[in-house]
Amino acid sequence: MNIESTRNTLDAMHKRGLNLASLATAILAALVLGLLMGGVYSLPAMSLTKCRDPWFTVLLALGLSTTVIGLGLAIGLPVAVVLAVWVGALIVLLVRRHFGPLDHNLERFGLVHAVTLVAVGWAWVISCLVA
Repeated sequence: MNIESTRNTLDAMHKRGLNLASLATAILAALVLGLLMGGVYSLPAMSLTKCRDPWFTVLLALGLSTTVIGLGLAIGLPVAVVLAVWVGALIVLLVRRHFGPLDHNLERFGLVHAVTLVAVGWAWVISCLVA
């Protein structure tokens, strides 16, 4: 791609009301809502189950399991640590579910997913310090 075609693309985006700042904001929002807040799990679970329990909570638990096991094993956590974080994540999900519904609200599950990511990160830090 040469400089002229890049300039033409940026000019076309600007004429349509799109600029690099809005594009960067959209990408950042997709990353935060989709990955950090667990939107990749909660939005499909909402549409599949119409937010009816117990299947809605089961699908969210499967999403948390995917996050903990996939990320934990990818960064080299021992299996026992991954299982401990997984059990903790499921407990956080069930406690959050006990204190209110998770339906039709991305932030309610997003908090659980973000706490789970922090727990995996702390488990990695602690396992690095111990090893």
